Amino acid sequence: MLTSLRTTPKALLQLVRVHWCFESWQWLTGTQLNKVDHRYGGPGTAKLATLCTLALGLLELQGHFSVRAGLAAVAHGITKLLAMAGIKLGWAT
Repeated sequence: MLTSLRTTPKALLQLVRVHWCFESWQWLTGTQLNKVDHRYGGPGTAKLATLCTLALGLLELQGHFSVRAGLAAVAHGITKLLAMAGIKLGWAT
C-alpha cells in the first residue's frame, strides 16, 4: 500500500489492517454468499447487506467458523437460523 500520508509506523499498520479487514469481508460475502452473481440495486441493497452480516454473525456465535459448514447446517430451513437469534415463529412449530 502506497500512501502520501505523514504518519507513524504504528498508525500506518492500523490503516493497513483496517483496509485488509474490509477486503476480506468483501471477499467473504462475495464468494460465500454469491453476492458476485447478483446485481442488486435500490433500497434493498442495504437491507440485504445487513441481513448477510447478521446471518454470518449468528453462525459465528454458534461456533460455525467455517462459513460453508455453517450455511450447510441451516440451508434447508430458515427456522434454524432464526432459532440461533432466539426467534421462534408460531407457524414453524
